[in-house]
Amino acid sequence: MHLTAINDKNIELFQQLFRRVDEASLLLKNGVFIDCNAAAIEMVGYPNKESLISHSPENLSPPLQPNGKLSVDEIKRHGSLARQKGTHNFDWVRLKYDGSSILLDVSLTVLLLSGEEYIHVLWRDHTERNKKRQIESVNQFIEKMGDAHLVLKNGVYIECNQAAVDMLGYPNKQSLLNLGRENFYPEFQPDGENTYEAVRKQIEKTRKEGTSSTHCTYKRQDGSLLHTIVATTMAIVDDEEVLHVVWRDITHIKQQEKALVESELRFKVLFNNSATAVLTFENGSYTDCNDAALRLLGYSNKEELINRDHPLSPPTQPDGRNSSDKGDEVLAHAYKVGSHQFEWMHQRKNGEVFPVEVQVEILTIN
Repeated sequence: MHLTAINDKNIELFQQLFRRVDEASLLLKNGVFIDCNAAAIEMVGYPNKESLISHSPENLSPPLQPNGKLSVDEIKRHGSLARQKGTHNFDWVRLKYDGSSILLDVSLTVLLLSGEEYIHVLWRDHTERNKKRQIESVNQFIEKMGDAHLVLKNGVYIECNQAAVDMLGYPNKQSLLNLGRENFYPEFQPDGENTYEAVRKQIEKTRKEGTSSTHCTYKRQDGSLLHTIVATTMAIVDDEEVLHVVWRDITHIKQQEKALVESELRFKVLFNNSATAVLTFENGSYTDCNDAALRLLGYSNKEELINRDHPLSPPTQPDGRNSSDKGDEVLAHAYKVGSHQFEWMHQRKNGEVFPVEVQVEILTIN
């Protein structure tokens, strides 16, 4: 048997600590609770100390434990293990005053006080411990997320993950937290709307619906712009409004879109200003052309050419083949190899037939 002896000088100190400790603390003697602190009374919902003490552990337990064994037998087993080792920890289901059950993490320590055996019992709410573990797991998960997670309260970010720090270009979390939102706002959004007004609308929508998402552009510490998709969720914590904000960085997408627009603009400039006749062909029809093509074919505008009611080629080509059949053949070859150059007889609006050299390029858009 292993006992922890407490001499007479330390009994008073032990009693003071016993009553002041924040954890639920009880004393067992001869199989009956003889004392407990306020935390123990509160944990199991008893009205006062007198209603809790003088009970044996089995009187405060359901008949069976989750492992299917009788509580009375398990109490004896755990008590025996505590005496053998001096201390012993285990999970236990206990009944509260209202009859509901609570899962506890129980710690037993066998003590020798004035020559008599006592068992010091600590109860820890397993439910709360699991909640803390779950919160820790969620926090660890969020820390590993590539998206930025931030908590906003009273217009100030009070918590964030490392992704938010990296995304905004701050050296560490401490330098980012407790800064007002204005530190992250450019004056205007890309569509010209004032950023404060755009954010105000999003928060109002979140208040009404509980959650919302939108596009928003923020400002990094170095002044560069951060384009994001923002998801906002609202909660009331301790009677105060708290926003959980998630940013997904789409700056690279915006840059690609900008590059595509610029590329399209360059193409249009080259397309429209080229001295060579250029036409676009899609799904068996001409869809666009430049001014040089209009002049070459004798049409006054694009709509007239695109919506014409007569063909741009004569019925047959110089080799005697049907223009439609041969046209399908050269287009099929162009689709196969990506481009194709050939000679062709075209027909102007006035019916005049003339020879041209055609270069077909296959383009993939979107």
